[in-house]
Amino acid sequence: YATARCDTPVTAYRLASEDLETLLEQPAFAKQVVFALTNEIKRQSQQLRTPLLQQQGLEYPVVPTSIAAAIESFYRSALNSWLNYRLTGKSAALFPNMHVQLPTRVLYINGFKLCRKLLDEQVNPEDYSN
Repeated sequence: YATARCDTPVTAYRLASEDLETLLEQPAFAKQVVFALTNEIKRQSQQLRTPLLQQQGLEYPVVPTSIAAAIESFYRSALNSWLNYRLTGKSAALFPNMHVQLPTRVLYINGFKLCRKLLDEQVNPEDYSN
């Protein structure tokens, strides 16, 4: 079983598998469950129908993305250092080689996003045959 902690007051409900089986034996309830699941499957599958090259990219904010990449770089470095310490028992620098990690991460994340944006603007997939 998973455990969770909630910091705000909530009401949690629990349905035993035996009770669910009893409910599913009722034709009207079972029909509603199947209908709801079918609608959810349709909704999720429609999100995946557009081929990759026909999907339109969103506006690309360079500065916020760079800031997020920099913060993520520090977070990943600290987390990896901590995990390595927990796994091996050997202490290491918390933020090793950040003078290399930070610009590399910012450049490659921005680079991929800018390449995608340029391809969206410059290349029309309909001009090419399959």
